[in-house]
Amino acid sequence: MIIPVSSENVNAWAALCNELWQDDSPAEWLEEWNRGDLPHEFLYIHNSEPVAFISLSLRNDYVEGTDSAPVGYLEGIYVKPQFRKRGIAREMVEFAKKWASAKGCTEFASDCELPNEESHLFHTRIGFTEANRIICFTMDLPRPPANSLQTAAPEPPPTREEPPEFRTAPVVKRFAAFLIDHFIFSFTLIPLYMIFVFSAGGNFTESDAVLSVLIFTAAVLVAYCLRDIVGGRSLGKRLVGIGVRDISDTSAIPSVPRLFLRQILTPLWPLEFLVLIVSNQRQKLGDKMAKTGVYELPKQHANLSPREAYERSKRTERKIIIGAVVVFALFIGGLVFGITSMFRNHPAYHIALDHIRTSEEISDIIGEVESFGFMPMGSIHSSPGRSSAEFTIRVRGENGQVRAFIAMERIGGGDWEILRFSFHEL
Repeated sequence: MIIPVSSENVNAWAALCNELWQDDSPAEWLEEWNRGDLPHEFLYIHNSEPVAFISLSLRNDYVEGTDSAPVGYLEGIYVKPQFRKRGIAREMVEFAKKWASAKGCTEFASDCELPNEESHLFHTRIGFTEANRIICFTMDLPRPPANSLQTAAPEPPPTREEPPEFRTAPVVKRFAAFLIDHFIFSFTLIPLYMIFVFSAGGNFTESDAVLSVLIFTAAVLVAYCLRDIVGGRSLGKRLVGIGVRDISDTSAIPSVPRLFLRQILTPLWPLEFLVLIVSNQRQKLGDKMAKTGVYELPKQHANLSPREAYERSKRTERKIIIGAVVVFALFIGGLVFGITSMFRNHPAYHIALDHIRTSEEISDIIGEVESFGFMPMGSIHSSPGRSSAEFTIRVRGENGQVRAFIAMERIGGGDWEILRFSFHEL
């Protein structure tokens, strides 16, 4: 586990710094940290023991081989000898890359001295590409006369740049995001299931129904578990201004496997909701398993001018409206297509079409039947021992069109029988 250096573990961090950079004592490292000179220090904890550390920074001045700013920079990394060759250093570098990306960096850099071949090999293995080799020069300047020195006001001590601390999202916002996501899933996935089931019509056996429900449930669970993979925020969370973050570093977005893991207990949502309410950290069971939390995130356009903020807000509103219209259209389209497929694939409907094709009364009016309307109307009812169906079907022929009405019934496992049949010319 990687955690930020704090007042509780700073002594262990200073001791590790002294093992890597032996020219400075632990006391000197503590002094630098207390001054705020080293704001981005992290420890690697193994079985409750700090065994490694990584020192990071954000460099806004030019960094050799880069063309952006700020640049995430690896200032130092160290693993105790007895814990090496376990992938700890690689894990810390991966953490550093995500940390830099979360800070808005698009490049990550480091350096080492020319004679340090071991460090050069480590950087190459870990994924760095050598950008340049330079030799640095210095020279001494003569000291100016004492009376020429101007007394300057002492500079204030640098302020310590802490990682951003976001407020824990309230239960009300989390519940609102849950309802929005649930609404979206219901309006998109259920019509797809209806299309699948209705397209089978009467050929859908009981075992097929059970299997389809199991497959559909598993697919919904997987999709639900992956709803936060884009930036740790589902659509519902984006609308209410919250997001999933690493509980040890609220600026870091958890990995996709951890985002999936935190949702794996969704079928037990009553228990999850109860744990969320009683937890002091506002963590559900999935959050505790994945070491994640849900926080209120600041608006990305807080520093824009009023006009820019207004325009961006309007663009966001338009996207939300368009998305809602698309989801609603998909739901209605899926519902209509599903019901139509159910009618068109039902055995009773095919018997009704055969009866219409062989009807001499209809043939006398419109000639040979050429086609039927795409959207039949009617109803189908099933109960133990008895089934009934009623259809209103548009019929097209060589010489015109008619609208036919047919009522049917089936007793037990017998054949469908026609009870009433009529039509009128269009």
